Amino acid sequence: MVVSDRTADLPLKILILPDFHQNFKLFKRNTKTLFKALTDVATFHIANRKQLYRSTIDGKVQPLSTLSDKTQQQHLYASSYYLDRLFKKEGPFDGILGLGEGASLAGILCGLKPLGNISFYFAILVSGLESQIQHYQDLMKSESIQNVCSLHIYGTKDGSVNNDRTLRLAAAFADAKVITHQGSRFTPKTWPYAKIREFLLEQQENLSERDNICQDHTSKSFDEKIEATILYHQRRTCTLSPRRKEEQAFANPIGLLHPVSKESIQHLSEDIESNHFDDEMLLVWCKRKKFHQSESIDNTDIMTPFFHHWIQLYLKKPDEVLSKHLSTIPRYGDWGDMKTLYAYAERMKDTHPTETTLLEHLKQACVQMIGNQLYDDYKIALKQTNDNIKNEILISQCIYEAPLISNNPNELTTIMANEVAKYIQILSNENRQADQMYRNLIETIRRQLKRRSLIFIEEQVAWKDRPLFCTRQQREEVLSASPASSVIHPQPQPIVPCPLEELQPLIEYLTANRPGPSDDKNPIVFPRGTMMTGGRLDLCKQAVGPRGVQPLLDAMKHSSTVNHLLLVGRPGAEAISDYIRFHPDSTIDTWYIACNRFDSDSIGLLCDALATDTKVKALWLKRNPVLASGAVHIARMLSSNTCIQTLDLLNTGLLDKGCEILFGGLKMNRTLKHLYIDSNGLTVKCAEVIRRHFEENDSCLETLYLSCNALTDAGTCHIAAGLKHDKCLQRLSLASNSVGPDGARYLADALIHHPSLQQLSLGFLKSTTTFGGLDNILGNEGAAEISRLIQFNQHIRSIDLARNSITEQGLIQLRDALKINRTLTSLEGLPSKRIRDKAIKKEINSLLTANMIAWGKQVLNASTGSIPPPTIDDYLKKGLELQNAIHYPEHIREINSYYRIH
Repeated sequence: MVVSDRTADLPLKILILPDFHQNFKLFKRNTKTLFKALTDVATFHIANRKQLYRSTIDGKVQPLSTLSDKTQQQHLYASSYYLDRLFKKEGPFDGILGLGEGASLAGILCGLKPLGNISFYFAILVSGLESQIQHYQDLMKSESIQNVCSLHIYGTKDGSVNNDRTLRLAAAFADAKVITHQGSRFTPKTWPYAKIREFLLEQQENLSERDNICQDHTSKSFDEKIEATILYHQRRTCTLSPRRKEEQAFANPIGLLHPVSKESIQHLSEDIESNHFDDEMLLVWCKRKKFHQSESIDNTDIMTPFFHHWIQLYLKKPDEVLSKHLSTIPRYGDWGDMKTLYAYAERMKDTHPTETTLLEHLKQACVQMIGNQLYDDYKIALKQTNDNIKNEILISQCIYEAPLISNNPNELTTIMANEVAKYIQILSNENRQADQMYRNLIETIRRQLKRRSLIFIEEQVAWKDRPLFCTRQQREEVLSASPASSVIHPQPQPIVPCPLEELQPLIEYLTANRPGPSDDKNPIVFPRGTMMTGGRLDLCKQAVGPRGVQPLLDAMKHSSTVNHLLLVGRPGAEAISDYIRFHPDSTIDTWYIACNRFDSDSIGLLCDALATDTKVKALWLKRNPVLASGAVHIARMLSSNTCIQTLDLLNTGLLDKGCEILFGGLKMNRTLKHLYIDSNGLTVKCAEVIRRHFEENDSCLETLYLSCNALTDAGTCHIAAGLKHDKCLQRLSLASNSVGPDGARYLADALIHHPSLQQLSLGFLKSTTTFGGLDNILGNEGAAEISRLIQFNQHIRSIDLARNSITEQGLIQLRDALKINRTLTSLEGLPSKRIRDKAIKKEINSLLTANMIAWGKQVLNASTGSIPPPTIDDYLKKGLELQNAIHYPEHIREINSYYRIH
């Protein structure tokens, strides 16, 4: 029995890829005549133009043909990810109708398909052009695109498109028809509707012969039956109103081996025959309301018919269901259904106590299926590049529904996520803690998917030269507004404290006073924590928790190995302060206790203990809510402490008031050398305080980081004025402070004769957008001032000018200054967009390398003579070592974390 007369009952389903500049409402109005003429032949779904051609920051949409070859490649990749999800959720589609830029995209897809879920039988391409992307030139060769019937349409009066390129695109198809009309590019009134209709009727007839499915067709596999069922259901309901779709929510089974009543599924027999089992399972699938997306759950307390009957069949024949049918759930449903199935299996353990073992096996199978897919996607993400999309595998949709670890350890989703994490840990043979490794895996896959998104691609293009997308007025509005919430209220990433037993191996190691590793390539890794060289105990991101701090500190009393403690979690400030106060023989001189929610009271406890301490030399407090009230305690401590050399207060909510309090405490301090107060909402008021500090005190600061604040040119002027009185500063960062040419001029005037500065950053901090900051805008005028500084300063070794809108003119000035300079060895962040820019940058790099070799030669020759004498490579190697020492001084190397690089 034939299921349907396709020509009469099942219209073709066509996806429209609009042109880049077509407004959606205007497009629907202009194509109304087309839709009306073909209403009995086809239904149409219009792709989201903004997902195909991302708008730039200034609101304009950019056609692919105006972009570079590499950017077109990236856009195509992003579009393919969007279309892959669209085909799965709204498809299948019989064909594609592309217009203009959409036709060019469709032409590439015709050559690449099948690509993930992207598959179709025919294409109508209106005013399309052949792709000029280098990777896809083979697709554009004569008759290289097979198995796709295509209709190519263009207007003879089209002045905006080269019709020769349209014909070259048509020539790439082995089965192509070309028709013309007397209009321009998009004039629906002149389109050849009769010929379009004739083409579609022909495709409809071809597909009817292919898809003519009979109920007694016994050779069909289960996958073929369910695919036919879904296809028929979607075509049957695609023209219905939402209300009628709801009425006909359930699908009719196609390809049953024997007539089976839908009602029979309610009374499953004790021993289902093997040749009837697929039919029973097909009926279960017909209980779904949705395909290729998660099944709707209106009431979490009531199991939906699909899951209820699916689990019932599983309990009858568990081995067959797990081996043959479990994988069909994410294939024809969605990965989110795996979490639902896991939850229902857990719930049924209470109502089916005799089936507990089978239900546990089902839960474990769900965990393994998700784990296997995520691990496969992770390996794909690590290997993916921007090369030919045809040679790469698309990452699955599993990541969007993967269970996540929340703050509630008793939440069922968290329990499942932890089980998936442990399973993947076994697959990957990782030594890291399972939950940490799982979070890293999730983040890696998401990052790769984000890199394929049109939003990310356009943001990357925009960030290369952000001032072009931020007017003076917009910049002033940002500067006059209150600081971002992330600045005023610092918040660490939420964590769940680890179980105490996971700390036990580390505690035993410390109690036994065992030695540390010989090099960082072979650290001693515990379930929680890593022992590294130099006495560094690394507990970053290990969620030690308040209960875990005390036993850990008790164990460290016995260890002479630990000198630096890198601790991130939510430890008790009281336990740490007591340890510092009551253990004068402690060997710990570095406390990295960032992101711990330490408020003013907690900081007070720490500072009381440190006021007279003579052991601790480095205190890292970034992203704790210290605020101005906490700065009072820190200032009081600094006025009496004679040991601390490094103080990190990055993103601690100080604001101008806190900064003033802090520098008040520095008046009596002669030992603090390295101060980090980035991302604290600091303005000109704070810059005035810093100026007075340099003018009125004999400053001992060697490092001052003020990145990602709002100092502007006015604030830079104050700091530059203060630096004229300074003799000790070696590193200064004013990155992402909206500094312009005037600020560059003030700095150049102040630093030309500065006796000690070695590193100057006027570049860009990666977290600028997170903290609502602004980039610097030196431009070519500012580059001229920095060139003047390079020409006359004889001490600075490193300058960062990243993302300052410097063009070829500025590069030439920097290059010419370097021809005179003999000390600068690093000039970072220079643009190289054009061929000429790259050539100039190459000259600059050669000059920097020459200075590096000369520096290495100077140092090596000053030491005792060596046999054989040093070579140029030896001088260069030494120069690189010296440069790295400037970029990564000792107090930074002491806090290198195993967990931030693994």
